[in-house]
Amino acid sequence: LKAASERNVRIVAYSPLAGGDLGGVRAPSNEKAAQLVKLLSLIGALSGGRTPSQVALNYLVCKGALPIPGCKNAEQAAAHAGALGWELDLDTEVGMIDEKLDYLFGKGK
Repeated sequence: LKAASERNVRIVAYSPLAGGDLGGVRAPSNEKAAQLVKLLSLIGALSGGRTPSQVALNYLVCKGALPIPGCKNAEQAAAHAGALGWELDLDTEVGMIDEKLDYLFGKGK
């Protein structure tokens, strides 16, 4: 994302909710996703009652990506729209997510 930003290129994030693992519709399919959902849930609770999927989508926007989540019904579309109109704090919340992702998946992966 950093290299794209330096070149004024925006990344389109396909499957930004990890194939449903971060969507809240079903339980995460693996332990790493479950750990990430716990953090997203905590941040969401402290950010005005946002869902893990809203936090995940907002995180991607804060990082300069353009997420395109799938929607199967009007409720999901409305929930995804709730990721807009507010921002995670770059120093604390985005930093916490960055650190968790680095821990779970390795820095730069």
